[in-house]
This record gives sequence, C-alpha cells and structure tokens, in this order.
Amino acid sequence: GEYFVRVVAAQECISRMRYAGRTLQESMDSVLQDIQELGGRGGMIGVDARGGVYMPFTTSSMVRGMVNGVGERGVWVW
Repeated sequence: GEYFVRVVAAQECISRMRYAGRTLQESMDSVLQDIQELGGRGGMIGVDARGGVYMPFTTSSMVRGMVNGVGERGVWVW
C-alpha cells in the first residue's frame, strides 16, 4: 500500500480522467505503471460514471468482486 500512497493513486486516476481526458482504464493502467516503476505491485478497482467496472492488477493474481445496481455479481481470483 505504501506505493499507492506515495503516488496518491486514486487522486491521480481522477486527475488523469478529468484533466487529460483519459478513460478509467487508461488512467488506472498508467498509475499502476508508475507504481511498478517505483518497485511496487498491486491492483485497483474502479467504477466510471457510466457504471463500467475496471479491475487491473500487476500481481500474479488478485481476489476481487463486484455487484452492480441490477444485482449482477461477480467474484474473480485471477
């Protein structure tokens, strides 16, 4: 978690979307790349304004899950 704090990961994703016009996927991928360049690894879960969910990670696996407004659910380990 230290690397995520060091790069202010969530705020950086929002800024890249708001000011650079990037999509959620683009902003999260680039922030994770920044974290990797510092020697960190991990993952993020994000939801865009349209309800699109993106869950990238740079580890060998990441447990993650979601449920949307209509009750669709998902749980993934890889």
